[in-house]
Amino acid sequence: MRTFRSITLPLLRRALAVNTVLVSVQTLNTFDSILALTGGGPGRATEVLALFTFNTVFYNLDLAAGCVLALLLFAIGMAMTLLVGWLGRGAEGE
Repeated sequence: MRTFRSITLPLLRRALAVNTVLVSVQTLNTFDSILALTGGGPGRATEVLALFTFNTVFYNLDLAAGCVLALLLFAIGMAMTLLVGWLGRGAEGE
């Protein structure tokens, strides 16, 4: 266990950070499978932010609100990317 913590895990830190960012951003932006399987329902139980943005723009025809929601999605994704980059910064010197 000590070998894993002191050798293996530090070497995998960058790969884990990149994977975390990619999976998180994909999770935020995934709406196609939810739209195809449930349509956001029953009610709005499975509606995620990306699907809400899609519905706002294409069903409600509210382009301004859709732009704001898209910028919010971008800001959340960027914040997560910067956070993981900041947390993984310690691995540079190793």
